[in-house]
Amino acid sequence: MRIRRTALLMLTALILTGAVGALSQPPRGQGRADLDLVVKAIAVEPSSPRPGEELTITATILNQGKGDITESFNVQLLVSLGPPEFSALGFGELGGLQVGVQRLGGGLKAGQEKEVQFQWKMIALPLAKLRVVADAPFDNVPETDERNNALEAIVRVESRYLDQWWLERINAPGAWALTQGSPEVVVAVIDSGIDYTHPELVGAIWTNPGEIPDNGLDDDHNGYIDDLHGWDFVDYDNDSFEGSPRRSDLEPHGTAVAALIAATAADGKGTTGVAPAVKLMDLRVLDRQGEGRWADAFKAIEYAIANGAAIVNMSFSSPYRPKEAEEWFNRQLEPLLKRAVERGLILVASAGNEAQAVGWPARSPQVIAVSATTKENEAAAYSNFGPEVEFAAPGGSLSWEQLKAALAQARSLEDVLPVVGDLLITPWPGEYYGWFAGTSASAPLVSGVIALLRSLDPRLSPDQAREVLKAMARDLGEPGRDDRFGFGLIDAAAAVKYLAARGPNR
Repeated sequence: MRIRRTALLMLTALILTGAVGALSQPPRGQGRADLDLVVKAIAVEPSSPRPGEELTITATILNQGKGDITESFNVQLLVSLGPPEFSALGFGELGGLQVGVQRLGGGLKAGQEKEVQFQWKMIALPLAKLRVVADAPFDNVPETDERNNALEAIVRVESRYLDQWWLERINAPGAWALTQGSPEVVVAVIDSGIDYTHPELVGAIWTNPGEIPDNGLDDDHNGYIDDLHGWDFVDYDNDSFEGSPRRSDLEPHGTAVAALIAATAADGKGTTGVAPAVKLMDLRVLDRQGEGRWADAFKAIEYAIANGAAIVNMSFSSPYRPKEAEEWFNRQLEPLLKRAVERGLILVASAGNEAQAVGWPARSPQVIAVSATTKENEAAAYSNFGPEVEFAAPGGSLSWEQLKAALAQARSLEDVLPVVGDLLITPWPGEYYGWFAGTSASAPLVSGVIALLRSLDPRLSPDQAREVLKAMARDLGEPGRDDRFGFGLIDAAAAVKYLAARGPNR
């Protein structure tokens, strides 16, 4: 029996790297030794734009060879929408989208340079990677070195200009006046692994206090060697990146989930998690395809119990099945979840995205099941529902089928942006950003609110956390509790203020 991540992922991401450098291009055969085109510089105005603002991109093209280029040639502007390895995940090619081509007539004399200008509107993401390529797309200038024809420039958007609508819907900014969380509160993220080197997550990762890094020993005698930040139960080693040559090889789901809980935009750029001061325990159980085994999930839950987690986020599910499966879960899973709750852990899980009955583990009475809402605070059509749903949180409005159809029909960036306008923005592995949606996104928002509550009151029990959230949730749908929204949309500010006024347990 297997589990799957429950996010609706649009595998579109933009690289976050402050560097501007040359891109490699394959050599085209023997060219003229005296010709060499380069993109000397890229200037962008305004340098710190808002989403939707028109950019003027000026590229300086230089012939640094000793001979004159007499032919006309093209200069091309592209916006990169994801590294090539994302296509291996089954979402097609989402490489560079061409947004402009300029024809340079008359060529360039030796040592001469010319400026080429493009206009482009900044997209609603924390950054954009612009790539200017000379002698493209027709590659008609016979240069000896075809590898230095391109240059990249990064354009960043300040976080205050980003529409992080999901934070507003749950009133997270209103809670931060009282607490942004405590580093003593550890949230175990049982998922596809976290890129703990991402700029927004590098300070949020839990470090095992009983372990000495990289000495090959089980210093804290917990059965895991060098488990500094958690454990990878897929490859059974101490690092989610073990065996991955690039950070971006990691399935992006876990990094996105982790960031919704505790990303920190300390430099004023990027996105922010609900509880940016808490710590994240990295427990990987899902592979690159977003699939995993229940046996590994069991071990991850055991690890969270034994190693000091306060909250466990499980943005995965097995869809509801007939009675035989229910008996299996009641016999195998329920005792473990009950033991975790008895130890004081608060368990949160996504309801699932099949528009049917709630799946496991959210189906368990030990777990807080979370359904998804849209930007308009409506029930997401894809979200699972039923009497197990306790709370709702933002997840976006697109179904997986609608999203795939929109991507298949997109022919330009302008086609893509209206489709993703009500999805969530999150960091991705390899210092990327992308769009994220589904009940996988809803669950970590609730985990983040509970982390704020636990920061105010470390002794808050699972039942008490439920009662606070229930008392302060915003009622949506039918009056009172219902199967779509549970007790309502989570409200971070109201819950934190309620608990602060009540005072912590003694």
